Amino acid sequence: MVTNERSGQLEALLLVSRVEPDVAHVTQLCLAPRRRGYGLGRLLLRHAATQLASRGFRALTLTVTEANTPALKLYRSLGFHDRLSFFANVWTKARS
Repeated sequence: MVTNERSGQLEALLLVSRVEPDVAHVTQLCLAPRRRGYGLGRLLLRHAATQLASRGFRALTLTVTEANTPALKLYRSLGFHDRLSFFANVWTKARS
């Protein structure tokens, strides 16, 4: 979790859960829109991967929709690759 030192406002959050004894899964990676594009997501993922590896985890997984191209670019640049593809209903906000 990253918060703004002055305001205390949440700036970024990475949540990970254990899905097997030695496999972790990124359940959420959220960045405030104004914090995107500065490498914060990359930093959080690298830190998590390093910490998990030091605790004996051999793999880190995540899911992302194909429409989220910035996230796909980030994840692939960090060595993540497609393992499984499945259909998911994605809610999109209706335009007014």
